[in-house]
Amino acid sequence: MKENDRFKELIDEIHSLPEPDYEKDFDINKQSNIYENLIIFSRSFEQKQKRGDLIKRLSTGVVGLALLILFSVVLITNFDDSTNVTTPEIKTFEEFFHQEMEIKHEAEDDFSYNLVHTELNTLHQNDAIAVFREYNPQGEQIFIAYFEKQNSKWEWKQTRGAEWDSPVKWSSMHQSPYIYSGAISDNSIKEVYAGEKRAKVITVEGNKRFWYVISPEKNVKVMFVKKNGSKEIVEEVDQQNVKEKNSDETLVLDVREDIWNQLTENHKKHIQGTWKDASYQKIILRETMGNITDKTFIGKEVFILDFPSKDNPTLGGVTVYADLKTHKLIGYGYRE
Repeated sequence: MKENDRFKELIDEIHSLPEPDYEKDFDINKQSNIYENLIIFSRSFEQKQKRGDLIKRLSTGVVGLALLILFSVVLITNFDDSTNVTTPEIKTFEEFFHQEMEIKHEAEDDFSYNLVHTELNTLHQNDAIAVFREYNPQGEQIFIAYFEKQNSKWEWKQTRGAEWDSPVKWSSMHQSPYIYSGAISDNSIKEVYAGEKRAKVITVEGNKRFWYVISPEKNVKVMFVKKNGSKEIVEEVDQQNVKEKNSDETLVLDVREDIWNQLTENHKKHIQGTWKDASYQKIILRETMGNITDKTFIGKEVFILDFPSKDNPTLGGVTVYADLKTHKLIGYGYRE
Protein backbone atom coordinates (compact mmCIF):
# COMPACT_ATOMS: atom_id res chain seq x y z
CA MET A 1 0.00 0.00 0.00
CA LYS A 2 2.91 2.33 0.67
CA GLU A 3 3.98 2.03 -2.97
CA ASN A 4 0.39 2.61 -4.07
CA ASP A 5 0.15 5.70 -1.91
CA ARG A 6 3.42 6.97 -3.36
CA PHE A 7 1.90 7.06 -6.84
CA LYS A 8 -1.65 8.07 -5.87
CA GLU A 9 -1.05 11.78 -6.40
CA LEU A 10 0.42 11.15 -9.87
CA ILE A 11 -2.46 8.83 -10.79
CA ASP A 12 -5.05 11.41 -9.71
CA GLU A 13 -3.32 14.09 -11.76
CA ILE A 14 -3.28 11.90 -14.87
CA HIS A 15 -6.96 11.02 -14.38
CA SER A 16 -7.79 14.74 -14.25
CA LEU A 17 -6.51 15.27 -17.81
CA PRO A 18 -9.22 15.64 -20.52
CA GLU A 19 -9.98 12.45 -22.39
CA PRO A 20 -8.88 12.65 -26.05
CA ASP A 21 -11.30 12.28 -28.94
CA TYR A 22 -10.02 8.93 -30.19
CA GLU A 23 -12.08 8.85 -33.38
CA LYS A 24 -10.95 12.32 -34.43
CA ASP A 25 -7.40 12.46 -33.16
CA PHE A 26 -6.04 8.96 -33.71
CA ASP A 27 -5.58 8.84 -37.50
CA ILE A 28 -2.58 7.24 -39.20
CA ASN A 29 -0.56 10.46 -38.97
CA LYS A 30 -1.19 10.77 -35.24
CA GLN A 31 -0.20 7.14 -34.73
CA SER A 32 3.10 7.76 -36.51
CA ASN A 33 3.67 10.84 -34.36
CA ILE A 34 2.94 8.88 -31.20
CA TYR A 35 5.34 6.12 -32.20
CA GLU A 36 8.14 8.58 -32.93
CA ASN A 37 7.55 10.44 -29.67
CA LEU A 38 7.61 7.24 -27.65
CA ILE A 39 10.88 6.17 -29.26
CA ILE A 40 12.47 9.55 -28.53
CA PHE A 41 11.16 9.49 -24.98
CA SER A 42 12.42 5.95 -24.33
CA ARG A 43 15.89 6.81 -25.58
CA SER A 44 16.15 9.89 -23.40
CA PHE A 45 14.68 7.99 -20.49
CA GLU A 46 17.46 5.40 -20.67
CA GLN A 47 19.96 8.13 -19.93
CA LYS A 48 18.41 8.78 -16.54
CA GLN A 49 20.57 7.56 -13.68
CA LYS A 50 17.69 5.86 -11.88
CA ARG A 51 15.93 4.47 -14.91
CA GLY A 52 16.30 0.86 -13.80
CA ASP A 53 14.58 1.50 -10.50
CA LEU A 54 11.66 3.36 -12.06
CA ILE A 55 11.11 0.82 -14.82
CA LYS A 56 11.12 -1.93 -12.24
CA ARG A 57 8.42 -0.14 -10.26
CA LEU A 58 6.29 0.46 -13.33
CA SER A 59 6.59 -3.14 -14.48
CA THR A 60 5.46 -4.74 -11.22
CA GLY A 61 1.97 -4.91 -9.83
CA VAL A 62 -1.38 -3.53 -10.95
CA VAL A 63 -0.40 0.02 -10.09
CA GLY A 64 2.67 -0.17 -12.32
CA LEU A 65 0.58 -1.43 -15.24
CA ALA A 66 -2.02 1.30 -14.71
CA LEU A 67 0.67 3.94 -14.62
CA LEU A 68 2.21 2.68 -17.84
CA ILE A 69 -1.13 2.86 -19.64
CA LEU A 70 -2.04 6.25 -18.23
CA PHE A 71 1.39 7.67 -18.92
CA SER A 72 1.06 6.58 -22.57
CA VAL A 73 -2.17 8.60 -22.77
CA VAL A 74 -0.33 11.63 -21.47
CA LEU A 75 2.31 11.22 -24.16
CA ILE A 76 -0.31 10.76 -26.84
CA THR A 77 -2.33 13.85 -25.97
CA ASN A 78 0.36 16.25 -24.85
CA PHE A 79 3.72 15.31 -26.33
CA ASP A 80 3.22 17.46 -29.41
CA ASP A 81 3.23 20.50 -27.13
CA SER A 82 6.58 19.64 -25.59
CA THR A 83 9.44 22.03 -26.24
CA ASN A 84 11.94 19.28 -25.55
CA VAL A 85 11.09 17.22 -28.66
CA THR A 86 11.06 18.50 -32.22
CA THR A 87 8.99 16.40 -34.63
CA PRO A 88 7.84 17.29 -38.15
CA GLU A 89 4.35 18.78 -38.27
CA ILE A 90 2.15 16.39 -40.26
CA LYS A 91 -1.16 17.68 -41.60
CA THR A 92 -4.12 15.44 -40.86
CA PHE A 93 -6.43 14.44 -43.67
CA GLU A 94 -9.30 16.53 -42.33
CA GLU A 95 -7.11 19.63 -42.16
CA PHE A 96 -6.18 19.08 -45.80
CA PHE A 97 -9.83 18.60 -46.77
CA HIS A 98 -11.04 21.80 -45.11
CA GLN A 99 -8.17 23.77 -46.63
CA GLU A 100 -9.02 22.47 -50.11
CA MET A 101 -12.70 23.31 -49.71
CA GLU A 102 -11.84 26.87 -48.70
CA ILE A 103 -9.61 27.26 -51.76
CA LYS A 104 -12.18 25.74 -54.15
CA HIS A 105 -14.99 28.01 -52.97
CA GLU A 106 -13.19 31.16 -51.87
CA ALA A 107 -15.01 33.30 -54.46
CA GLU A 108 -18.49 32.12 -53.38
CA ASP A 109 -20.45 34.18 -50.89
CA ASP A 110 -23.60 32.08 -50.54
CA PHE A 111 -21.94 28.73 -49.89
CA SER A 112 -21.41 26.40 -46.95
CA TYR A 113 -20.56 22.77 -46.39
CA ASN A 114 -20.04 20.19 -43.69
CA LEU A 115 -17.94 17.05 -43.56
CA VAL A 116 -20.20 14.07 -42.89
CA HIS A 117 -17.88 11.06 -42.91
CA THR A 118 -14.26 10.08 -43.51
CA GLU A 119 -12.57 6.73 -43.94
CA LEU A 120 -8.79 6.31 -44.02
CA ASN A 121 -6.77 3.46 -45.56
CA THR A 122 -9.74 2.15 -47.55
CA LEU A 123 -7.94 0.22 -50.30
CA HIS A 124 -4.37 0.65 -49.15
CA GLN A 125 -2.26 2.70 -46.79
CA ASN A 126 -2.42 6.46 -47.37
CA ASP A 127 -5.73 6.75 -49.19
CA ALA A 128 -9.02 8.18 -47.94
CA ILE A 129 -12.68 8.80 -48.65
CA ALA A 130 -14.68 11.87 -47.62
CA VAL A 131 -18.45 12.33 -47.73
CA PHE A 132 -19.62 15.93 -47.46
CA ARG A 133 -22.70 18.11 -47.98
CA GLU A 134 -22.76 21.39 -49.87
CA TYR A 135 -25.34 24.16 -49.58
CA ASN A 136 -25.60 26.76 -52.36
CA PRO A 137 -28.32 28.78 -54.15
CA GLN A 138 -29.27 25.66 -56.13
CA GLY A 139 -30.01 23.72 -52.94
CA GLU A 140 -28.36 20.87 -51.07
CA GLN A 141 -26.08 18.24 -52.58
CA ILE A 142 -24.00 15.44 -51.12
CA PHE A 143 -20.65 14.31 -52.51
CA ILE A 144 -18.15 11.52 -52.11
CA ALA A 145 -14.49 12.09 -52.95
CA TYR A 146 -11.46 9.78 -53.15
CA PHE A 147 -7.96 10.88 -52.10
CA GLU A 148 -4.46 9.44 -52.15
CA LYS A 149 -1.31 10.58 -50.39
CA GLN A 150 1.72 10.70 -52.67
CA ASN A 151 5.13 11.95 -51.57
CA SER A 152 3.65 12.89 -48.17
CA LYS A 153 1.02 15.11 -49.82
CA TRP A 154 -2.70 14.45 -50.11
CA GLU A 155 -4.19 14.64 -53.63
CA TRP A 156 -7.88 14.95 -54.50
CA LYS A 157 -8.48 12.27 -57.16
CA GLN A 158 -12.19 11.78 -57.99
CA THR A 159 -15.58 13.13 -56.93
CA ARG A 160 -19.23 12.13 -57.40
CA GLY A 161 -22.31 14.08 -56.38
CA ALA A 162 -25.91 13.14 -55.57
CA GLU A 163 -29.23 14.66 -54.53
CA TRP A 164 -32.07 13.11 -52.57
CA ASP A 165 -34.77 14.38 -54.94
CA SER A 166 -33.36 13.42 -58.31
CA PRO A 167 -34.01 10.87 -61.08
CA VAL A 168 -30.32 9.93 -60.87
CA LYS A 169 -30.44 7.10 -58.33
CA TRP A 170 -26.73 6.34 -58.13
CA SER A 171 -23.48 6.93 -59.96
CA SER A 172 -20.03 5.38 -60.16
CA MET A 173 -16.49 6.52 -60.72
CA HIS A 174 -15.31 5.38 -64.12
CA GLN A 175 -11.68 5.04 -63.18
CA SER A 176 -10.24 2.75 -60.54
CA PRO A 177 -11.14 2.60 -57.74
CA TYR A 178 -14.74 2.06 -58.89
CA ILE A 179 -16.76 3.72 -56.16
CA TYR A 180 -20.55 3.36 -56.46
CA SER A 181 -22.66 5.75 -54.40
CA GLY A 182 -26.07 7.31 -54.03
CA ALA A 183 -28.51 9.16 -51.78
CA ILE A 184 -31.58 7.41 -50.36
CA SER A 185 -34.50 8.61 -48.24
CA ASP A 186 -36.68 5.49 -48.39
CA ASN A 187 -36.80 4.01 -44.88
CA SER A 188 -37.86 0.63 -46.26
CA ILE A 189 -34.37 0.12 -47.77
CA LYS A 190 -32.31 -2.02 -45.40
CA GLU A 191 -29.18 -2.80 -47.43
CA VAL A 192 -27.54 -1.79 -50.72
CA TYR A 193 -25.23 -3.91 -52.87
CA ALA A 194 -23.04 -3.12 -55.87
CA GLY A 195 -22.29 -6.48 -57.42
CA GLU A 196 -21.36 -8.79 -54.53
CA LYS A 197 -20.13 -5.95 -52.32
CA ARG A 198 -22.35 -4.64 -49.54
CA ALA A 199 -22.52 -0.86 -49.22
CA LYS A 200 -21.65 1.20 -46.19
CA VAL A 201 -24.81 3.22 -45.39
CA ILE A 202 -24.42 6.51 -43.51
CA THR A 203 -27.28 8.31 -41.78
CA VAL A 204 -26.90 11.98 -42.70
CA GLU A 205 -29.96 13.63 -41.17
CA GLY A 206 -33.44 12.35 -40.38
CA ASN A 207 -34.39 9.87 -43.11
CA LYS A 208 -31.63 11.13 -45.43
CA ARG A 209 -28.95 8.50 -45.94
CA PHE A 210 -25.96 8.08 -48.22
CA TRP A 211 -24.35 4.82 -49.32
CA TYR A 212 -21.14 3.85 -51.06
CA VAL A 213 -19.29 0.74 -52.20
CA ILE A 214 -15.70 0.33 -53.34
CA SER A 215 -15.84 -2.35 -56.00
CA PRO A 216 -12.98 -4.07 -57.84
CA GLU A 217 -15.25 -4.33 -60.89
CA LYS A 218 -16.65 -1.82 -63.34
CA ASN A 219 -20.26 -1.87 -64.55
CA VAL A 220 -21.86 -4.00 -61.83
CA LYS A 221 -25.54 -4.07 -60.93
CA VAL A 222 -26.86 -2.12 -57.94
CA MET A 223 -29.47 -3.80 -55.74
CA PHE A 224 -31.66 -2.51 -52.92
CA VAL A 225 -32.73 -4.98 -50.23
CA LYS A 226 -35.91 -3.97 -48.42
CA LYS A 227 -36.81 -4.65 -44.79
CA ASN A 228 -39.50 -7.08 -45.94
CA GLY A 229 -36.83 -9.18 -47.67
CA SER A 230 -37.64 -8.13 -51.24
CA LYS A 231 -34.80 -7.24 -53.62
CA GLU A 232 -34.78 -4.67 -56.42
CA ILE A 233 -32.20 -4.11 -59.15
CA VAL A 234 -31.95 -0.32 -59.49
CA GLU A 235 -30.99 1.42 -62.73
CA GLU A 236 -28.67 4.41 -62.56
CA VAL A 237 -31.43 6.73 -63.83
CA ASP A 238 -35.13 6.41 -63.04
CA GLN A 239 -36.48 7.06 -66.54
CA GLN A 240 -40.09 7.25 -65.35
CA ASN A 241 -39.11 9.95 -62.89
CA VAL A 242 -37.39 11.86 -65.70
CA LYS A 243 -40.54 11.84 -67.81
CA GLU A 244 -42.67 13.06 -64.91
CA LYS A 245 -40.36 15.90 -63.89
CA ASN A 246 -40.08 19.02 -66.00
CA SER A 247 -36.99 20.48 -64.41
CA ASP A 248 -33.26 21.13 -64.70
CA GLU A 249 -32.53 17.46 -64.09
CA THR A 250 -33.76 16.57 -67.58
CA LEU A 251 -31.26 19.04 -69.03
CA VAL A 252 -28.51 17.66 -66.83
CA LEU A 253 -29.04 14.21 -68.29
CA ASP A 254 -28.57 15.62 -71.82
CA VAL A 255 -25.57 17.88 -71.25
CA ARG A 256 -23.09 15.01 -71.58
CA GLU A 257 -24.22 14.24 -75.13
CA ASP A 258 -24.35 17.92 -76.07
CA ILE A 259 -20.77 18.43 -74.95
CA TRP A 260 -19.62 15.22 -76.64
CA ASN A 261 -20.89 16.57 -79.96
CA GLN A 262 -18.78 19.72 -79.49
CA LEU A 263 -15.53 17.87 -78.80
CA THR A 264 -12.92 17.59 -81.53
CA GLU A 265 -11.77 14.19 -82.71
CA ASN A 266 -8.41 14.93 -81.12
CA HIS A 267 -10.09 15.18 -77.71
CA LYS A 268 -12.32 12.16 -78.29
CA LYS A 269 -9.37 9.88 -79.04
CA HIS A 270 -8.20 10.34 -75.43
CA ILE A 271 -11.60 9.38 -73.95
CA GLN A 272 -12.47 5.87 -72.78
CA GLY A 273 -16.04 5.08 -73.83
CA THR A 274 -18.70 7.58 -74.95
CA TRP A 275 -20.64 10.54 -73.58
CA LYS A 276 -22.63 8.12 -71.38
CA ASP A 277 -19.48 7.44 -69.35
CA ALA A 278 -19.03 11.09 -68.31
CA SER A 279 -19.75 12.36 -64.81
CA TYR A 280 -20.87 15.89 -64.03
CA GLN A 281 -21.66 18.43 -61.35
CA LYS A 282 -22.14 22.17 -60.91
CA ILE A 283 -19.30 24.39 -59.71
CA ILE A 284 -18.25 28.03 -59.59
CA LEU A 285 -15.72 28.49 -62.40
CA ARG A 286 -12.34 30.01 -61.57
CA GLU A 287 -9.67 31.09 -64.03
CA THR A 288 -7.09 28.79 -62.45
CA MET A 289 -9.17 25.71 -63.23
CA GLY A 290 -7.95 25.31 -66.81
CA ASN A 291 -7.90 26.78 -70.28
CA ILE A 292 -11.09 28.87 -70.22
CA THR A 293 -12.01 29.99 -73.74
CA ASP A 294 -14.95 32.19 -72.68
CA LYS A 295 -13.82 34.21 -69.67
CA THR A 296 -17.23 35.85 -69.19
CA PHE A 297 -18.15 32.74 -67.19
CA ILE A 298 -15.39 33.27 -64.61
CA GLY A 299 -17.03 33.49 -61.16
CA LYS A 300 -20.30 31.99 -62.41
CA GLU A 301 -21.87 28.59 -61.88
CA VAL A 302 -21.22 26.16 -64.74
CA PHE A 303 -21.22 22.45 -65.49
CA ILE A 304 -17.99 20.50 -65.09
CA LEU A 305 -17.87 17.19 -66.95
CA ASP A 306 -15.24 14.53 -66.46
CA PHE A 307 -14.71 11.91 -69.18
CA PRO A 308 -12.67 8.79 -68.31
CA SER A 309 -9.35 8.71 -70.17
CA LYS A 310 -7.43 6.05 -72.09
CA ASP A 311 -4.17 7.73 -71.14
CA ASN A 312 -1.90 7.23 -68.14
CA PRO A 313 -4.06 7.44 -64.98
CA THR A 314 -1.71 10.06 -63.53
CA LEU A 315 -2.99 12.50 -66.18
CA GLY A 316 -6.54 12.26 -64.87
CA GLY A 317 -9.69 12.35 -66.99
CA VAL A 318 -10.64 14.73 -69.79
CA THR A 319 -12.36 17.65 -68.05
CA VAL A 320 -14.52 20.25 -69.79
CA TYR A 321 -16.73 23.16 -68.70
CA ALA A 322 -20.11 24.13 -70.14
CA ASP A 323 -22.82 26.78 -69.78
CA LEU A 324 -25.74 25.64 -67.62
CA LYS A 325 -28.44 26.83 -70.03
CA THR A 326 -27.05 26.44 -73.55
CA HIS A 327 -24.51 23.65 -72.82
CA LYS A 328 -21.96 25.64 -74.79
CA LEU A 329 -18.41 24.33 -74.26
CA ILE A 330 -16.49 27.13 -72.55
CA GLY A 331 -13.17 25.56 -71.53
CA TYR A 332 -10.99 22.58 -70.71
CA GLY A 333 -9.42 21.49 -67.44
CA TYR A 334 -5.68 21.11 -67.01
CA ARG A 335 -4.15 17.66 -67.28
CA GLU A 336 -1.02 16.86 -65.29
